[in-house]
Amino acid sequence: MSWKKIDLNEHKKVKSVLSSRMHEPHEHIYRIYGRLKGSGRFRPFDENESEFVKNLIYAPMYKARDGEKLVEKVKNMNLDNPKFEFIIKRAN
Repeated sequence: MSWKKIDLNEHKKVKSVLSSRMHEPHEHIYRIYGRLKGSGRFRPFDENESEFVKNLIYAPMYKARDGEKLVEKVKNMNLDNPKFEFIIKRAN
């Protein structure tokens, strides 16, 4: 078995790059969540397939620049489906 020598300075370089990226401005990502009115928690909703999903990978993501359209879409979803309640949550 061969052992790889670890460069301790490499860890410091990676850490400094990651911390500098944390301070860069980035765009937030949003998802639509919904639930049956009166039920417990909100679940991710795939509005393309018109169904609730168990895995977040299947829930569409929306960028902040699409915010106005997304708010309008959710408002219409709430009006068209009185038995359900839909909201927008930030994904990151």
